[in-house]
Amino acid sequence: IKCQNKLKSKKCELIAFCVLKEYQSQGIGSKMIEKLTEICINYNLRKIELVVQNKNYKAISFYRKLGFITKQFIEKYYNFK
Repeated sequence: IKCQNKLKSKKCELIAFCVLKEYQSQGIGSKMIEKLTEICINYNLRKIELVVQNKNYKAISFYRKLGFITKQFIEKYYNFK
C-alpha cells in the first residue's frame, strides 16, 4: 500500500494497492483496507480516495463490496501509449 497523507484536506489517497494473485480471495485485501481505515481514523482523516483503472472490474467490485462508491471518472487518467 502506498498512501499519501493529505493532512490539509483531511483525506487519504490510496494510489497503489494490490494483493498477489496467489493470495487473492483470502481476505488479505479486506484486512489491509480495514487497517488503512483504522489508521485514517487515528489521523482524523475522514475521506479515502482510490484510483482504479475503469476496466479493472475485479478491483472496482472489491472496493464496492467494502462500501466505497464511484464518485468521479477521470478520462485518460492513465495515459498509456
